[in-house]
Amino acid sequence: DGVVASLVLHHAARPAEAVQEMARLLAPGGRVVVVDFLPHREDWLKEEEGDVWPGFEPKTLRSWFERAGFADILIEEGPPPETSGRRDRPGADRRLKKLRLQWVEAIRTSMNSGRVAPSKSTKRR
Repeated sequence: DGVVASLVLHHAARPAEAVQEMARLLAPGGRVVVVDFLPHREDWLKEEEGDVWPGFEPKTLRSWFERAGFADILIEEGPPPETSGRRDRPGADRRLKKLRLQWVEAIRTSMNSGRVAPSKSTKRR
């Protein structure tokens, strides 16, 4: 059993509650992979992409997952974008596609290697 939330939390009005919901839905021993942004100053994302939050500090993410009952929490920095910036810049679509593929591969590797946060096996969902 698993939950993957790729670039979701920064769109949520209440991201800590979204983590609680992941825990509620997950079967005991299941795993969660969350891909999201570290804090950044890309203000254009708010207007163009509907971002609510400008990324999250790892300690904040860890506290949300701990409160939701997760154990063995691993937070890793993923592959960085080649460049930051708006979609209207030359080559931006190609760079975004490459970044998305990097993230998908990082998620696949994490899920297959068991390097993601399993829920407490004693907790019944």
